Amino acid sequence: MAGIIKGTGKFFQNIVTESKKITWPTRKELLRYTVTVIVTVVFLALFFVVIDLGISQLLHVITNQ
Repeated sequence: MAGIIKGTGKFFQNIVTESKKITWPTRKELLRYTVTVIVTVVFLALFFVVIDLGISQLLHVITNQ
């Protein structure tokens, strides 16, 4: 039982040690990353809307012949 408690303490000590190594992005980097993600999501959403509409139209043409 004492080994588990000692191991748990070491685990949390390692978490603290590793969290001190974290480097946070600057405000400029964060803004750039955020814009990149939003633009990518919007592009992919529009891409899949166009693909979906194209497939729907193709199926509509095929089934109405």
